[in-house]
Amino acid sequence: MICSGCGASAPALKTVRWRKGERLFGLCDGCWETVARYVWIVVGPGPAHGTCRSCGHWRSLRELSETSGGGRRDAPSGICSGCSR
Repeated sequence: MICSGCGASAPALKTVRWRKGERLFGLCDGCWETVARYVWIVVGPGPAHGTCRSCGHWRSLRELSETSGGGRRDAPSGICSGCSR
């Protein structure tokens, strides 16, 4: 996903909408902090969590490396930082 505020790219961002609006957009943590009181965090277009192929725990996509599709419940899967050490 690409942040609508600064253009940063990440596997998962907060999907938000203005409290008095309908349009959905993604924001990184830094951009979200500046407008947090004016937006709602809503369900986004894609998954934000996946499973570790090694330990099986659910993790944020930001914490998984070597991410691919087809994990448990069709969620993305990868290797968490704990298992990659």
